[in-house]
Amino acid sequence: MRTASLMLLISLGLTACGPKAPPESASEPVASESSETVPGEGAEASEPAWDERRRDETYNSAISLLTTGQAEDAKRAIELLREVGEREPDLAEVPYNKGVAWLIIGDTAQARKRFLRATEVDPELAAAWQNLGAMAEERGELDRALQHYRSGLRYSPEDGALRGAEIGILRQMRQYDAAMRQAKAAIQSDGNNVDAYNQLGLVYLETGQIELAQFIYNRALSIVIPAKSDPYMYANLGRVYLAQGLTTAASEQFTKALELDPGLVLARLYVAEMAIDNRDYETIVSTLEPTLTTAKNNPAIHVNLGIGYRGIGRLEESKKSYEKALELNPSDPSPYLNLAVLVGDHMKDYDQALGLLDTYQRQGGKQVEVVDTWRADFEKQKKRLEREAKRRKRCGQWQMITKRRFLLVF
Repeated sequence: MRTASLMLLISLGLTACGPKAPPESASEPVASESSETVPGEGAEASEPAWDERRRDETYNSAISLLTTGQAEDAKRAIELLREVGEREPDLAEVPYNKGVAWLIIGDTAQARKRFLRATEVDPELAAAWQNLGAMAEERGELDRALQHYRSGLRYSPEDGALRGAEIGILRQMRQYDAAMRQAKAAIQSDGNNVDAYNQLGLVYLETGQIELAQFIYNRALSIVIPAKSDPYMYANLGRVYLAQGLTTAASEQFTKALELDPGLVLARLYVAEMAIDNRDYETIVSTLEPTLTTAKNNPAIHVNLGIGYRGIGRLEESKKSYEKALELNPSDPSPYLNLAVLVGDHMKDYDQALGLLDTYQRQGGKQVEVVDTWRADFEKQKKRLEREAKRRKRCGQWQMITKRRFLLVF
């Protein structure tokens, strides 16, 4: 899990933790007397004795179910994990993976409780702090996310992913100097910290130091072995090339990123953005539709899908996509502008389109010149339709009069 890029949803990893070995006992486990039965006496078989082997089998069965990513399997995994937890209350991995299961089911409140419980049992379980921070980021609670990451770092100060996540939060909060210091310190401490390289490059990119950003990513890909297999490294280098106007080079980097991780939302969004510039609406749709299964709560996906659907004539789906984006992020007024274009230019409902432009501006939309242009066009088209309607009405009345005269002559 990492904070991959600004304004994109955080990707939650579902990597399961393995159980810790239990403390060694001074004596062999003793089976209960009821576990023995005499053949032929019809006694019911009792529950097998709980031992390390059964614990591992039950736990691993739960982990196997979680890897499917299916809600029904996650529910079954919770039941298995509950059994392990009742027997082994000191295994922090149990509540952690229950949290993973609740994420798969879609209940973030329950997931958060389980991750918090995992940190109580074992404060050094960095993955739990990471997920708590990522969930806070998804809610837009950057201060709380930073608190979670730093809490994890108090117990696991050498954890590279937590350090990268902390830097990412500072960057999102536009504390660029602090983010830069932390990133450089993290790289100096661990030259293989790919997350720190990614975040340092993004700091340079977002502060307009494009050549430094390019240098950081190329250097990492040259000397940091883990960077060569990191899809974010290529995706972020693609962003740098895009900022430089080098679209062919950018496209090559996004392709490399998707070869390493076909589901990488960051890369797919930028591929779609390039397709929007080229009015390649089919590519927008084919690139972004697969992300709806893994990142359905990302408003950027729905906005861009709306543009793609509009371009290929799937107007109702376009409208639903824009409305979904507004539902997910009501503070962003840009979908109102897209909706106005859709219902006005394509659906010819000019009154609704003009109302959407008003809403866009009331909600803080800044593209004043664009609004003025569309408003003038919609009002012009509305008047044209009104004139045509009057003309048709007059023609209809003339035809009725002519018909009556014809009947009279006859």
